[in-house]
Amino acid sequence: MPITAHEIMPSHLSSIQCLGASTHLPHPAAAAQPLGLRDAPLSFPGCPAILRSTSQVLLFRGSESKGWVTPHVPRVILPRHSPDNLLTRDNTLGWMQGRSLGWIRIWEDHITESMYRCSPNPLLLCSHWISFTHSPSDTKMQAHSAPDARAVQHFFDHAARILGEANVSRDHQHGALKGRQGEESYGDPFSTTANHQPGGAVRPSIVEEVQDIVKIANVYKVALWTVSRGKNLGYGGSSPVVEGTVVLDLQRMNKIIEVNEEYGYAIVEPGVSFFDLFEEIQRQGMNLWPSVPAIGWGSVLGNTVDRGLGYTPNGEHSQSQCGMEVVLPNGDLLRTGSGAMKDNKSFPLYKGYVTGLRTFLGLQHILLTGFNRGFGPSLDGLFFQSNFGENSILGCTSLRVSVTNCETGVVTKLGIHITPAPEAYATVEVSVPREEDLVPLIGTLSDLMRRSIILNSPSIANIFRIALTSKIPEVHAKLAEYMKPGSNVPVDVLEEIRAQQGWGYWRAYFSLYGSVEMLPALQKTIERAFSAIPGSQVEWREFTGNPGSFITAAEIKEEEIPHSGIPTLAPLGIVDSRQQKGGGHICFSPVLPPSGRELYDWYLTAKQRTVDAKFDFFADFHVYPRYVIAIELVIYTLDEEDAIKNLYTNLLHDASDQGYMEYRTHVSYMDHVASKLDFNQSAFRRFTSLLKDTVDPNGVLSPGKSGIWNSAVLPLRSSQPE
Repeated sequence: MPITAHEIMPSHLSSIQCLGASTHLPHPAAAAQPLGLRDAPLSFPGCPAILRSTSQVLLFRGSESKGWVTPHVPRVILPRHSPDNLLTRDNTLGWMQGRSLGWIRIWEDHITESMYRCSPNPLLLCSHWISFTHSPSDTKMQAHSAPDARAVQHFFDHAARILGEANVSRDHQHGALKGRQGEESYGDPFSTTANHQPGGAVRPSIVEEVQDIVKIANVYKVALWTVSRGKNLGYGGSSPVVEGTVVLDLQRMNKIIEVNEEYGYAIVEPGVSFFDLFEEIQRQGMNLWPSVPAIGWGSVLGNTVDRGLGYTPNGEHSQSQCGMEVVLPNGDLLRTGSGAMKDNKSFPLYKGYVTGLRTFLGLQHILLTGFNRGFGPSLDGLFFQSNFGENSILGCTSLRVSVTNCETGVVTKLGIHITPAPEAYATVEVSVPREEDLVPLIGTLSDLMRRSIILNSPSIANIFRIALTSKIPEVHAKLAEYMKPGSNVPVDVLEEIRAQQGWGYWRAYFSLYGSVEMLPALQKTIERAFSAIPGSQVEWREFTGNPGSFITAAEIKEEEIPHSGIPTLAPLGIVDSRQQKGGGHICFSPVLPPSGRELYDWYLTAKQRTVDAKFDFFADFHVYPRYVIAIELVIYTLDEEDAIKNLYTNLLHDASDQGYMEYRTHVSYMDHVASKLDFNQSAFRRFTSLLKDTVDPNGVLSPGKSGIWNSAVLPLRSSQPE
């Protein structure tokens, strides 16, 4: 029975005849004369068994041939065997035959083609790449085609007309904010591999430019990877998941829209760093202590939407966020919460539901946490660690800072709540002598937090970190004997240092904030609580204050842990501690219950893995009322990348086996972590793909962020790190 062409291909394609067979595919009578093709029908040997088409491509397979036809160029490919798998999507087609994989992308009258010598099965196509599973081995692989060169060139040309050529980087080698070695390249400064190398960058300065860039990215089908300042150290820097993705760098959007001392909030753009916000508060003489992470050069907004951490009572940044402005994947502009109403005066103020009571400055007040709520559903959570939009304004760790990377939209403004400066203040260090004392230390700290005695998140250091960050030359000299590639500091050496210096095995850092009258009572409560741990020691640095006055940054000066909100870059130096300048670090960051028992069991396994891999276990545990983020920071030289990848893979598997996963991860491992979201046949990932298909059907915003992909790509993404 004849098969008409309109059933299998667009009407503008010429008719195809199958010689030596009865099947004839006539051009539809109603169709106009096809453009760009010869009047004569295209013929090939063998009857076509598979025909697939899109608006610009016809793909066929016969017993002896396969080929493709476009409105511009007819072509027949004659392999020895017929292809077994043919797929088309948008203006891309793919084929698999024997031991080769191919893809063809059509852009205007330009055709690009690539082939791989492997045996993929199955094959899946998206508008920008192909994914496949390598056979016969069980090893998972991905083959992502680089973005089409002609399309990217058109995109950059168009972007230059919008932004100016000076704000377009046509490769990854220049344009980024300077790194610690003075480099201005995009990517991961802690890696020498090109697996996640960006294909260039664009740098808008206003919201309207972001909207225009997102719109033309959809036109040219060029994927964007959004960063605020690109300082996401330990998690991939400004590297995208998909190699060749163009970085949407928001560093030029660096306005502090407002700082309100009375209500304690700021509204900032993505390019505003923690240093910028702190210095503006000092310039205006405000009695506010902004929360900062361990390294202050990152973005306030970017750190927040990646669920980064700080050290004041508002240090859980995602919970202190209030109000977002977001450029959606189609270029539309959204404001969340109260901001959904034009000129609403509560945009940076109103947060949703009550989670408890806290006592602060002598008054018991309601602590409002959770995501933003205005009228109707809360949308803010869609823009944390996702790729549904781009963040442009935010109403607002050992080496942890963050990029703005939101697959659902581009966040361009954000409101953030800020802790008022207290009348009285004390920094506290609690040391316990034995390794197993981690259990009661964590249990006591989390209990004090649930009772609102401790208001900020305590961080926990082990003996290695205590020694490495000390300022004692003899200690550093001892560590240097062992800290080098392929080596780690032995346990007995650390014990010798601990005994000589009179240190504990673990040390907790936190602070007390309150009124002049409150501080002595809080100190007594702390001493009583930790006296239950044999051998514990409590040390103070006290600022008793005066009634009606507030402690200033000038009084405190710089702190080792920035509990008063004074940003620093000092911890960056530790990455060079393995006797090679220009080293790196990576963070493994699981979330565990807060009793201390679960943490200790996980720690023993992770420590052994780390020691076996010839690295040192650097503890940077963060305690909250009902969970612990147990960050292990691993320092390495760039010559040790392969060993680090093996270690990280083992840590991921071990944590999963114990029932834990990370709260954020390096770009190389996002698919692996997301693959563990397996409840009800991975309903979470299926739902996020549904959202992605709906709001970003072209997949232009941060493909692969947090393991979120369009549904055409998701089934073939690997569960193994690269």
